[in-house]
Amino acid sequence: MTFDRSAFSRLGGGSLRSLPWVESDAPSCRCDPAFREPIGTGVDDRVVLAVDADECPGGGDLAASPDCLSTVVAALTDRDADVIRTHHGGRERTYAGRAAACLLAAGRFREQVAFHETRLADRVCRDPVGAAREADGRAGAPRRIAAESGLSEVVAGADETGDVLRAHAGPRIAATRVASEPPPRAALVDRWDLDTGATVRLYEGEEALRTYHLTPPSADLDDEAIARLAAAKDRLLDDPVGGDRAPGRAVRAVAVEGDPVPTLVDVLRRHTRGYGVFEHVFADDRVSDATLTAPVTDNPLRVVVDGERCRTNVRLPPEGAATLASRLRRTSGRGFSRASPTLDATLETEAGRVRVAATTAPASDGLSFAFRRGDPDAWTLARLVDVGTITADAAGLVSVAVKRGVTGLVAGGRGAGKTTALGSLLWELPPATSPVTP
Repeated sequence: MTFDRSAFSRLGGGSLRSLPWVESDAPSCRCDPAFREPIGTGVDDRVVLAVDADECPGGGDLAASPDCLSTVVAALTDRDADVIRTHHGGRERTYAGRAAACLLAAGRFREQVAFHETRLADRVCRDPVGAAREADGRAGAPRRIAAESGLSEVVAGADETGDVLRAHAGPRIAATRVASEPPPRAALVDRWDLDTGATVRLYEGEEALRTYHLTPPSADLDDEAIARLAAAKDRLLDDPVGGDRAPGRAVRAVAVEGDPVPTLVDVLRRHTRGYGVFEHVFADDRVSDATLTAPVTDNPLRVVVDGERCRTNVRLPPEGAATLASRLRRTSGRGFSRASPTLDATLETEAGRVRVAATTAPASDGLSFAFRRGDPDAWTLARLVDVGTITADAAGLVSVAVKRGVTGLVAGGRGAGKTTALGSLLWELPPATSPVTP
């Protein structure tokens, strides 16, 4: 067999590299993973795998880029992590819960199965669901390792890897992270828009609670706009003037033609001067309460919508929880630490006043917060009678008791209406009475 060398020479080096069997010199993934142990978050012994994907063409999207996924699983082969974060151009994706468990199990599976079979170890880096399905269908070491590493259990019921690797994303300037995808196998039952520009969708699925799916305006920003937002924050930090108009100046200083300047200004203002995503929740008239239960690493934000408790697609990382706690200390002027583990404060938002009760260790398993929207109309005994909360006879009895100075106790569980009842009783005090509160 002979070869026409002149024909090969005409191809040139670049053409040869384009052939399917010739590997390119350029790496397909340029993600830079690093393990970190954040401090000052109230969560001890927490390991974060932080992935710098600024120079990576895959952008650190583990569900969409098998190359980025392979880099992360390879890193988790050597060490465990509690949460995985990737950031690219000002946008951060957080993989926690089931997604983090899948990545961790894939790393453990790869570490052990590589001794028996290199091909399956390579496959789990790019397709954990497919690798688990293949291992479960075989006898011997692969099946045993898939079970022991937890890979088989964590991907059970998933059709593809993207079903498991659902990220909570958001601008890096934001304290919270929001899942963009709706819950799997859920049906849309309601949808409404908020005055803040956010959209709410209510889903009902396999979970016991419905899902309050919030889509903030920042979710519609492309990568270039998100990068501009990050640059505007840096500009804002260096602004010598300050004031309410500082976010607008910062955005206009870095914006180019075609940028959604009003949206960028609003997002920057909410996440630097306001309370970020929480402001959208507080602005929803259908929401009365919102809670973040300790530990915040395991629990999403939950809300009460029209009297029904729902889970949301919003998560507050420990760093964000620590930032919120610090701000509550500053605005209330009260201590909030292990020595004083409870705090009651009032937030001033554009939707009105919001009461917040916060706890931390040792009173709870870390930071937790309970929010309640204020009502512009005072709850009086007459109003409680109108809505059927209390009978007219009972209202008359407690009214006379208050006016005559009878000692009483208002008791009940969380959300029972203790504060509302007490507030209505205060309206029955004689005008000459001077209340004293601790």
